[in-house]
Amino acid sequence: MLKFLDENERKVLKVIKDEEGISQSSLRFRTNLSKATVSQILSSFEKKGIVKREVEGKTYSVYLTSKI
Repeated sequence: MLKFLDENERKVLKVIKDEEGISQSSLRFRTNLSKATVSQILSSFEKKGIVKREVEGKTYSVYLTSKI
């Protein structure tokens, strides 16, 4: 599956795998990607069933689904 992802998508996926439940804002800083880029990647991953986002207060925490 990883060979079908671009560099930024692989970067995001690796950080989520390493830090399950990472906040979306922390994910931005860990990947050094813009807020818009991270949001687009996560939306795409959600549509494909790769990740799920859960609201925790004012932030989103990101988790891998069992598809990975």
